[in-house]
Amino acid sequence: MRFVVRSEDARRARDAQTALSAAGIGAAAFPGPYREAPDGEDVCIVVAADLETDAALVSRTGLFSLIAMRGGQPPPKGLLRLPHFAGAIDIDAAPKLLAAQVEAAVREAVA
Repeated sequence: MRFVVRSEDARRARDAQTALSAAGIGAAAFPGPYREAPDGEDVCIVVAADLETDAALVSRTGLFSLIAMRGGQPPPKGLLRLPHFAGAIDIDAAPKLLAAQVEAAVREAVA
């Protein structure tokens, strides 16, 4: 699967990319406004900011999107009700736990 990390903030996108890499998940980082991933994408991981910003960064071409929360925070109210989001992950979780969260989200979304 092709994973893409999106955030308006370049540092947050790179930090999430690094965390995913430590968990054994390769992902391309796309900071700034939404733009198509040149190699396509299956899973879009949006680093949480606020409802409006997060919704604007969601991929409309991939299979599904996940919201990456920091420090176990809950997702913004109303975000998971949007049709593009399949769930939330804790990007600050230990690598094995992060890998398990992503694997479970992928399994759930494609089932």
